[in-house]
Amino acid sequence: MAKPESEEQPQEAAKGGGMLGKLIVGGVVALVVGIEAGAAYMLTPSPADVSASVRQQLEAERDGDEVDQDLLPDTSNTPQVEVEIGEFNITIHQQAAESSYTISCKVIGTVAEKDKDEFDKLKGLNDARLRERIMIEFRNAQIGDLTDSELGLIKRRILEKTNALFGKPLLTSILLPDFNFYQQ
Repeated sequence: MAKPESEEQPQEAAKGGGMLGKLIVGGVVALVVGIEAGAAYMLTPSPADVSASVRQQLEAERDGDEVDQDLLPDTSNTPQVEVEIGEFNITIHQQAAESSYTISCKVIGTVAEKDKDEFDKLKGLNDARLRERIMIEFRNAQIGDLTDSELGLIKRRILEKTNALFGKPLLTSILLPDFNFYQQ
């Protein structure tokens, strides 16, 4: 009878995989997780590093180190005039959220008085493309951008796209005096 008992023990060990095998697998998993956690801890910057980096970026922006001065609008003391760029009524459907929102606004820009004639000429030549680029900016905007009280990001994008279309920085600022945003 001793033989049948000895044959049963190896079969049980083969079925269960053994406690040692489970401990080895658990140890390897724990080692990998520990290495990943250590690497994440070492690569995460400290709060002091983050604040120093932000401070450097702000100083660089203030000093104009990273900004191409040729692409900036003329901000000297030259007289500015307002020019109407267009009125927009845009309805955007969001199928994923099963909602839609409507934007209605008047877009006005400011140009140097000496550049008004050139702006009018370029606007006449590029009117459809200008309207399309502005509409694309409104359609690509996030809800947070549209509910921002100053609409700063949208204004900057419209200013950038318009000056890029004209090939020179004629517009110095964008105004949205009659901006309405309705979400349904």
